Amino acid sequence: MYLDITPKGLVNSLRKEDGQPADGYVYMGTLKKGMVAGVNKVIIDFKLPDKMTTQQPLPNELEKQRKERNRGRQFRIKYSKSNDQYMAKDLGVGLGCWARLFSQIYGGQPHVLKNNDLITLATYYILVHIEEPEILPN
Repeated sequence: MYLDITPKGLVNSLRKEDGQPADGYVYMGTLKKGMVAGVNKVIIDFKLPDKMTTQQPLPNELEKQRKERNRGRQFRIKYSKSNDQYMAKDLGVGLGCWARLFSQIYGGQPHVLKNNDLITLATYYILVHIEEPEILPN
């Protein structure tokens, strides 16, 4: 799978399809819609699979609690125009990703993404590849 993320956000974003403007953020999670200012709208750009682990099912009530706790915006990538960098941050919802460690170490500061960074989200992996913009001759 290939996700094309530009400084404006994710190409083919679910939020853009919902008519929301590009804001430079890319949200990933398992819950597509949520309440924002009293309106039910798309809250993520890319939907992660609901079943992200090989964990055995829990008794009904515990399984329901686990699913609720793991739903929503889980992870964010933001382009920083002033630094010309992509920044990743675990949002503290869900099963966690590698960024949770950085958040704990650096007091919640986002991690600057670099080529070949490996992001883990439960049993899924994202390999970062940042392409330099093509500079056209005058």
